[in-house]
Amino acid sequence: MQLRDDVPMKSLESLTFYKLFSKRRCNGFIMPAINLWQGDTSDIRNIICNELPVDWKFMHGAHSLYIMRPGIAFIAKGKIGKEPKVIDFIAVVEDNQEFDAMGCSRKMARRNVAAIAYNTLFGTNLEEEREKIKEQSVEF
Repeated sequence: MQLRDDVPMKSLESLTFYKLFSKRRCNGFIMPAINLWQGDTSDIRNIICNELPVDWKFMHGAHSLYIMRPGIAFIAKGKIGKEPKVIDFIAVVEDNQEFDAMGCSRKMARRNVAAIAYNTLFGTNLEEEREKIKEQSVEF
């Protein structure tokens, strides 16, 4: 979500609250700007977790990668093809390594590159674990 300067709080997403604050501003009320991100945000990037989350096998690859490496950024490398047959390429750079993958959508490409990065960085095998879980759930 793109944050706007005219909304006083970053967590306000409700149209009702937005209209209320806009109306009050028009009536002359001064709405203080609240900066929820006070302080140095560069520390977020330096946090590195060394232990895998307990339920990493059940998590989406991108979500578990965000937990282990907060502030990680996915880079869109481009697209190939014409609608509706488009292949997206996404990359991620972590620990001086670049990981890239493709998918039939940005969501799938992000999932694929996150799985590759997660497997390489932490010695896991996300796809194999998910297949085991699927097989176990089918047996029941």
